[in-house]
Amino acid sequence: MTSKALNAIITQVFAAFPQQTLWMMINLHGSSNSMRRDRCIAIWNDASNIEPGLHDFVVEATILIKQLDTLCMHAVAYGQNKISLSAHFKSFKRYYANQSACPILIPIQSQMQVCLPPPPVRFSLSTTSAHLQQQTNNDLPTGSTVKLSAMINKQGALGRTANKKAAQAGLTTTGINKMPPKNYYDARHQPFPDAVVTIHSFEDTIDVLSSLQRPKKIVIRGSDGQLYPFLCKSQDDLRVDSRCLDFCHLFNKCLKKNSETRRRQLNIRTYAVYPINERCGLIEWLPNLCTFRSLVTKFYRQRSSNFSEVSPGRAI
Repeated sequence: MTSKALNAIITQVFAAFPQQTLWMMINLHGSSNSMRRDRCIAIWNDASNIEPGLHDFVVEATILIKQLDTLCMHAVAYGQNKISLSAHFKSFKRYYANQSACPILIPIQSQMQVCLPPPPVRFSLSTTSAHLQQQTNNDLPTGSTVKLSAMINKQGALGRTANKKAAQAGLTTTGINKMPPKNYYDARHQPFPDAVVTIHSFEDTIDVLSSLQRPKKIVIRGSDGQLYPFLCKSQDDLRVDSRCLDFCHLFNKCLKKNSETRRRQLNIRTYAVYPINERCGLIEWLPNLCTFRSLVTKFYRQRSSNFSEVSPGRAI
């Protein structure tokens, strides 16, 4: 029963927010675990039945996942620092030569973060009375006001109007009759941005980094004309990185709740990580940052050190 309930919830979420939910589920679609993979496909199919327009979107997403997996796992010879998308991944380049008929969201962090609704409104006698006071004053002639207590006791038309308004607000002249629900959220709240940037095409040149896994830096051109770089990393389980970033997001929320950390503007700079499967995934490329390896390499070169002579236990 629990499994069916969770599947139903995820199906509804995917049907309502397919662009964002897709990237949160691609690691399940490419998982080596057949049960996870089958459940992911079943959820996508069920969501397509709820929203028929999602069928084409799911087909496009499946093709993109396979293409990205091929790109990540492509072996590059040492010493080669650039490859061409059109030369090494012809089907990929040909598929995205023109804008896709069913654009898929670019998974940058700013488009994937959930914006929670504001704290729920808690109704009480004081807040409802204040609202009633304001509404009643609006009905009075300009420049006139009346206290709620005096208004309720007053006979005549004004008293009947006040009692009617009080009944609508859940009050009577003697106190609380039936209070509105304690909490409610605005159903119009949008957890994600209305206007999203989708994939238009992929730049032809792919940079290959010199680290052990030889990750590849790809650049996606968005529907807004801007360029968005990502790192395609292979031979690594990025699910661990993704969970670590989730913890950092939670830690940032804690920092925002403290007045001193807010004043000092303390926070952890985070980025998007999306595993494609257990072997590879995508990492959002943050501009204007230096890798630890590049800093250490620069330091060694300044000291004219020979890398082959540096042992793991030797002090820098």
